[in-house]
Amino acid sequence: MKYYCKEKNCDNKISCLTFKYGQGRCRSCSKKEKNNGRYIDGRSLIENRIYYCKEFNCNNRISFNNHYYGGARCRSCAIKGEKHPMFGVHRFGKSAPGYKHGLTSLCHRLHLCKKNKIWRNNIFKRDNYTCQKCEDNTGHNLNAHHKLSMVVILEMYNIKTINQAIDCGLLWDIAWGITLCKQCHKSIHKNHSIKAV
Repeated sequence: MKYYCKEKNCDNKISCLTFKYGQGRCRSCSKKEKNNGRYIDGRSLIENRIYYCKEFNCNNRISFNNHYYGGARCRSCAIKGEKHPMFGVHRFGKSAPGYKHGLTSLCHRLHLCKKNKIWRNNIFKRDNYTCQKCEDNTGHNLNAHHKLSMVVILEMYNIKTINQAIDCGLLWDIAWGITLCKQCHKSIHKNHSIKAV
């Protein structure tokens, strides 16, 4: 059975599915409808209207989607002050939504502390910013390595808190540090059973 477009003066063939479930028009007639008075540039006149923020004394323009699906407010009014759902909520530390007590290890916190940065810079200066294994002195390629692993030192002195670790003298002794490039540092840590260099 053959199906034809339902528009007047159009003899184009259409598929069975378009006839039964679609609008019953061929592609060229469907495009003509989009260019008539209800459509401009393929969008309906509803989408082409200009919408404004609904807040008092705010004349900011908003998009059709914001007006229809959103709260009909501009971005600045939507997140202003006390209206913002997170107003006054502190999202760091224990009140952060992803906080899990004790998840950050002591070693990681020690690597981030100020005393570690000072220790690291002192070792770099002492070794003249060169790897002591391969003598590489490329910038941004150096690591400060504890000759005796930080984990071993923490276990030896039974250190449980960051304050105890900061007070530990062996952890920050320059004699127990060495400058290595990233490749040499990685090769030393490949075998985790080796604790000392």
